[in-house]
Amino acid sequence: MDFEEILELIEAIDKSTLTKFSFKEGNTKIKIEKNRGETAYTQSVLQNEDLEIKDDVEKIESDNFEYIKSPLIGTFYNSPSPEEEPYIATGDKISKGQIIGIIEVMKVMNEVKCNYDGIVEDILINNNDTVEYGQSLIKIKVL
Repeated sequence: MDFEEILELIEAIDKSTLTKFSFKEGNTKIKIEKNRGETAYTQSVLQNEDLEIKDDVEKIESDNFEYIKSPLIGTFYNSPSPEEEPYIATGDKISKGQIIGIIEVMKVMNEVKCNYDGIVEDILINNNDTVEYGQSLIKIKVL
């Protein structure tokens, strides 16, 4: 496997939802792990010496955006009850500690709070969506 093929493999995995990938071909073994937006890989030649290559991918973001991520797996609700207004809307100014939604897990309602002072840039999920642990819920432009 040549260097260009390795770069293509890294790019394909970076765009996917995979967090770990292993590949073995002949004397070459490749292991790729994604962690917090960075992709690192190691290529080992199965002989007397190991070759280790690391490639840190920078996060390219315009301005100063952060994401509020789901702390739990469950069902997301954007308001305290179906009759009430949503906690937040796109364009709202929000503050650190403000409730942005509720995640229901086994009939227990868990408040999700904002970690930043900022403006709601985008709401990435809908009311009643099932959310995964670590899934981005809200995009915030930090002030």
